[in-house]
Amino acid sequence: MEVINKKQEEIVIFNKFLFFLIKYIGTPIICVLLILLEGAKRIEFKHYERLPLWEGKIIVLPNHRSWWDVVIVPHLYFPWWFREILRDMIDLGKELLITIRRVSHWVIDERVKIKIGNGENVFSRDVPMTAADKHNLRHFPWLIGFIFRVNRKKHGGTVQERAASARFAQRVLERNGRIVVFAEGGRLDSVGDEEKIFDIATRQPILRLLEPGFCELVSITGAKIVPVILIGTDKVMPRGKFPFPRVWRKVLIKIGEPIVFPTGASPDFVRDAIDKARIDLYYE
Repeated sequence: MEVINKKQEEIVIFNKFLFFLIKYIGTPIICVLLILLEGAKRIEFKHYERLPLWEGKIIVLPNHRSWWDVVIVPHLYFPWWFREILRDMIDLGKELLITIRRVSHWVIDERVKIKIGNGENVFSRDVPMTAADKHNLRHFPWLIGFIFRVNRKKHGGTVQERAASARFAQRVLERNGRIVVFAEGGRLDSVGDEEKIFDIATRQPILRLLEPGFCELVSITGAKIVPVILIGTDKVMPRGKFPFPRVWRKVLIKIGEPIVFPTGASPDFVRDAIDKARIDLYYE
């Protein structure tokens, strides 16, 4: 996989075999795992009916406590992952035969170009793409193309890079797509108290304040916001303590009422309104 910069847009080139493995094998396995965990009462949904299953131009906005969040949230629309496979069965069969032939000859070198700057999704518009900080993605370059990068100023992102990320998100939404944005800017335990929201009674941190850039994106696009609160994911993948997910730990996923702001709304107003909705959802 390599990245080529051209006219301030990114063209990501990655191995087609890797794409095949992730799209048709990796993601269905994760979906089945989540279904089994839900059946075993290890994942519990509250107000799943609030998720706009038949609508586009949506930003899914979760809180962020651990890397397990990144696995769970993009799969909230898991029925669509299976619909993708059913719709692509003929192509899947062709790819399987081609892949077997390539593996047998050790020639897995055909490549696919994905123009990230044009807002193209390697899946359909039904399956949400996830925004991730460039700083965090440095350890997972193979995810580029499935996840688009957000180059924040505090991690050295230039004005041009931040603008390119915003343009990409806008284009996905304009195509009636969906994106997942961890707009708190990182995990809850990775910042100081000045960026946290505390429980009044226990004085324990429960959420992080939203990043200003996200509020500007909401103001520009007028996209529908779906707040999501994850509770317990930090017990599944505690920071720096356990190399594999503790899937036996219980996770609660709360889906909030969708919020729509008029285009051009003040970013400060957007931030205050969404933070209030997230706090109310946390205690709901």
